[in-house]
Amino acid sequence: MTRRRNGYLVAIAIFRLVKAAFLIAAGFGALRLLRPEAAHRVAAWIASLPFAGEHDVVRRVLGMLTHLSPQRTELIAAAAFAYAALFIVEGVGLLMQQAWAEWLTFIATVSFIPFEIVEVARRPTPLRWIIIAVNVVVAAYLLARRLKMRRPAISGLAGPFSIR
Repeated sequence: MTRRRNGYLVAIAIFRLVKAAFLIAAGFGALRLLRPEAAHRVAAWIASLPFAGEHDVVRRVLGMLTHLSPQRTELIAAAAFAYAALFIVEGVGLLMQQAWAEWLTFIATVSFIPFEIVEVARRPTPLRWIIIAVNVVVAAYLLARRLKMRRPAISGLAGPFSIR
């Protein structure tokens, strides 16, 4: 008997896998920055973009790119790869409709919400509010789904392992 795929779980899984792909790319990009000429090329490219001079964030990123120590760059790459690995495990587990993947995704999502709240408190932006909202919705959905799955479909039954 095949289980019917849940569209929300598939969407969450695909989102996790796409984020993993971006993090892997970012990790490899960080490793390329270990070569000073590559860091300066990236900084020059970003500086040439039309919007670059208008945003403080862009100026800070440019400064950071050209002044990262090799150890810091390696740490950033390692963190990106580790986070990508977590997203891959979550995404594949959700696609396989595994309960452990739902719990893992719930725990990972909820664990970052306090940090996101701190960031919104420091500098509220629409993007930060959207990120918090999406993570709260995902966490609430997964928790509600897991709690619903634990309840017996017929009152009086103890679940899938009950004697009938």
